[in-house]
Amino acid sequence: MRVGDVIHGRYRLEALLGSGSHGVVYEAVALDDGTPVAVKALRPWRAREGAVRTRFEREAAAASRIRHPNVIATLDAGVDPTSGEPFLVQPLLRGLDLKA
Repeated sequence: MRVGDVIHGRYRLEALLGSGSHGVVYEAVALDDGTPVAVKALRPWRAREGAVRTRFEREAAAASRIRHPNVIATLDAGVDPTSGEPFLVQPLLRGLDLKA
């Protein structure tokens, strides 16, 4: 996945927000209504590692079931058919990061 890509036919990646050893987080826009969202995806080489991929998919499934005012919602999750990378989509929050 790269900035400019359209994921799952629904989300256009607008900017890279952050990255780590396992994944990346992009600012994106939902194409159906223009809502800003965050797309978290596994790095391609991590997506091929069975244990890492299983853990990511378990996280996405668990997060999508949580409904609480202090927990950010998971709006969508899946595997992009073009890249094969698993992803999850959450509302985009603006503010300071934990380091700040």
